[in-house]
Amino acid sequence: MTHSGRPQQEGGRLSKAWISVGVLLAACAIWLLPPYLVQSDAVAILGGPVDGSSNVKSDAAVSPSPTVPAVAASTQPSPQPSTDDSAVLQLTPASAAALGSARQSVLLAIGGLIAVITLTLSYARHRREETASDLAADSNKTDRYSQAIDQLGSAEIPIQLGGVYALERLARDSENDRQTIVDVLAAFLRTTSPVDPGATENPTVGTVSAAAATVIGRMQPLGLALRIDLTGVNLTRARLEGSSFEGAILNGAVLDHAHLDNASLDQTQINNASFVGSFLAHATLRAAKGVNSAFTGARAHHADFSDASLRYGKITGLSLQDSILSRTDFTGARLHGTKFARARLDGTEFAKANVNLADFTGADMTKARLNNTNMKGAKGYNL
Repeated sequence: MTHSGRPQQEGGRLSKAWISVGVLLAACAIWLLPPYLVQSDAVAILGGPVDGSSNVKSDAAVSPSPTVPAVAASTQPSPQPSTDDSAVLQLTPASAAALGSARQSVLLAIGGLIAVITLTLSYARHRREETASDLAADSNKTDRYSQAIDQLGSAEIPIQLGGVYALERLARDSENDRQTIVDVLAAFLRTTSPVDPGATENPTVGTVSAAAATVIGRMQPLGLALRIDLTGVNLTRARLEGSSFEGAILNGAVLDHAHLDNASLDQTQINNASFVGSFLAHATLRAAKGVNSAFTGARAHHADFSDASLRYGKITGLSLQDSILSRTDFTGARLHGTKFARARLDGTEFAKANVNLADFTGADMTKARLNNTNMKGAKGYNL
């Protein structure tokens, strides 16, 4: 940057110098031009009108000298206009005023030109300063990003945590880098905390991975729609209260016993995802889409599952008291012992679902569809 900046500075100085010289030359030329543009009257410059020789002759004919014969007077040469340059400078008061007015106009024009040039140069300098400031800021962000990535790759947990939170600070400062940082943290999670398909129960998520998930959950509310891909990530027992994973891909992810109270999971993809024993009180899963998702034993009272699709899900023992399940699709789901007390079930689809021993006490089942539904042992429903 130093090598390219010096020629630009020298070029800027040369441009300013040539502009200044041009303005001075133009000012001198315009200052000297008005005397030749001002029309002085013929009496002041030529001693009479330019075409008034006949008038002079007539005046001589009318009043000839008493001592000179008329013939001599008529043959006397007519006065010739003076060609002396000093005559040009003999201006009448009207011509002098015109010349002063012209020069005043020139001064005003020069002043306006100088003002325009000054403003142009000032604006150009301001733009150069802004560009230099932006370049310095970008360089600083690049350095911060590189250092955070180096920390994230460390073998020591405290240094890794420092890298995670350094990336969060950078994401908050730079909207343009936010998606990249989310992608990096999501890739970190998929690499360091993958689901073990053969395990009976996945282990509790690691400290650094939990921090990375928390940071990702804080990015979405900043106002930029982010793509979050947490496919096959293990977040067992993660503390993610109030996090936002709106629109995230959680296919095959495990969030068993995770704390997701007040979390936003709207429009997420949760195919084969597991929320066994998770805490979803006041959470929102509006328009979430998933097949074969597991919510066994989860607590989701006062949650909102409006327009969600949980077809063929394993939802036994789920607590959905006081929740909103309007137009939720439970087709073919296993809802054995699920608690729907005081829930809104208007337009909810239960076709081919197993809801035996479910509790519908006080639930609003307006237009709920129960075709081929196993309602054995269910209580509290009133169609």
